[in-house]
Amino acid sequence: MNLLIKNVHIIEDGTRKKVTIGIENQHIKQITTGNIECLEDTVVLDGKNQLLIPGMVDVHIHGANNFDMMDGTTESIQAVSKKCAETGCTSFLVTSVSSSLESLLKMIRSAKEVIGKEEGAKIAGIHLEGPYLNVLKKACKM
Repeated sequence: MNLLIKNVHIIEDGTRKKVTIGIENQHIKQITTGNIECLEDTVVLDGKNQLLIPGMVDVHIHGANNFDMMDGTTESIQAVSKKCAETGCTSFLVTSVSSSLESLLKMIRSAKEVIGKEEGAKIAGIHLEGPYLNVLKKACKM
């Protein structure tokens, strides 16, 4: 499938420019201030004069839409994955809170089940918050 994104702005060398972007086989083939001819199977998206930026990465998110990933369910992790994608994040770190070892392990197992099957943003890893990471630094004020 080919994709054409029109009426979007990018920042290039500190200057905002209105462009049209041509994408073939999931690769950007052309960025121009002019027009791009569409092939027959091209899907055209109107950017409505919005700013187009690279996908964001959320490195610290505990939950979204009333789901908390510490409940240890794949449903919660998928809900966060979907919400991240809706808000411009392309990947995120499943983030824990300080809790029991059992709760941390349950959350980690659920994250492992979801990796590769995300329904939205991709899981880039896990952000663990103690206290089991380093016994010598447990509850230590820096």
